[in-house]
Amino acid sequence: MPGQWEMLRELDRAGVRIVLGVWGGPAQFTDDGQRRGKLLSRHYDDYVEYVVSLVAFLVGQQHLPVWAITVANEPDCGDGNQIPPHGFAYIAHQLATRLVLCGVQLDGPDTTTAGAAMDYLPLLLDDPVVANDLAFVGFHQYSGDPSVGVVSDYVHAQRPELPVVVTEYTSFNYGDLDAGQEASSPLDFALDIADTVLAHYRLGADAALFWDTIDYLQPGHDAITSWGLLRSPAEGFARREWYYGLLQILPYLQPGTHVLETNREGGEDLGLLAVRLADERVVLLFVNQHYAAIDMYLNLSTTMGNLPDSFALTRTDVMSADLAVGRVELEDGAGRVRLPGRSITTLQSS
Repeated sequence: MPGQWEMLRELDRAGVRIVLGVWGGPAQFTDDGQRRGKLLSRHYDDYVEYVVSLVAFLVGQQHLPVWAITVANEPDCGDGNQIPPHGFAYIAHQLATRLVLCGVQLDGPDTTTAGAAMDYLPLLLDDPVVANDLAFVGFHQYSGDPSVGVVSDYVHAQRPELPVVVTEYTSFNYGDLDAGQEASSPLDFALDIADTVLAHYRLGADAALFWDTIDYLQPGHDAITSWGLLRSPAEGFARREWYYGLLQILPYLQPGTHVLETNREGGEDLGLLAVRLADERVVLLFVNQHYAAIDMYLNLSTTMGNLPDSFALTRTDVMSADLAVGRVELEDGAGRVRLPGRSITTLQSS
């Protein structure tokens, strides 16, 4: 364990904020004696003590730089204790008053979906103790669902300064990777998760975290999971195919990046995101999950800033991974680009 503590300190020194995820309290706290049972109300205070003792050990004794901690993982009948909204709000209030002494904030509600988050958020944001202690609003969402926009609009209307973060996204469409299965089609998996993350940002999320960075042993599933961008340490952290897909997207979704408004005629099922980076460069991101190619006509507005005269083009498809393949020329902000079937295409201005 000392090596793991030092790894967290190294991440902190590199500017990475540490967020802890609590997967629920002991099974003895639930109605059926199971980890995923309903947390009994008589054990709410016991659950608070359980979480506080964890933070006290990590922060007080191990001196780890913890920024925030979840109230609970997936309280809406997901992977952890089931906690109804009023009980969750009570627990969050108690944790906020206790953990402030450790300098640790909360995040939540960390529900299984954005839609379910709306069952919890009004109670959390109506409590000034909790609302002032939230580092960010977090929830899980495994598809580009419009409910992400509903949550983002609600939170930003109530608390404009509060970030909205999708704390888990992945694809369940290509095998049971929780059980250690390998994705049945790595490229299609890459396209699916790429399309999802573009949708999350387009719908108003301030950040999104992919599940998962590295394969690891998850005791709750009794398996070494295989979601990772990187394989397990036993396999030398080898890169999976979807590492290259997200490599074309995630470097551009950094602090200081501004999501630009886009309009389209046709191609509603085409993954699309336009952003302006902190250094004023414009980046266009496309995901074509179809087998057929799509010919795109681009017409950039001056509202995007200074119009570039060309874009560098990078592509991940069935023939290549993270391959720079040329340039797209523009005239007065207009031009054409061909998106091959089953591909991720990135256009970046100079």
